[in-house]
Amino acid sequence: MKKILFTGGGSGGHVTLNLSLIPLFLQNGWQVIYIGSKTGIEKELIAQIDGVKYYAIETGKLRRYFSVENMKDAMRVPGGIWQAYSII
Repeated sequence: MKKILFTGGGSGGHVTLNLSLIPLFLQNGWQVIYIGSKTGIEKELIAQIDGVKYYAIETGKLRRYFSVENMKDAMRVPGGIWQAYSII
């Protein structure tokens, strides 16, 4: 079986494109895997499509202003990279 991996999240821009492509791959017999965040909008949107395996990983956000959250997110990103690498 052929496999394809999609990813994207955050504001939903990448997710919207993926939502239009995923059904085409499913119809053609591909196994579809999606990597996204644990709490982002992509998790809800992808869950509505039957046949897609969703993997939630740690993610971070780069804010263009000072925030303590930037430091927390800087610690999450390496973990998310490792998780994504493990899935792939």
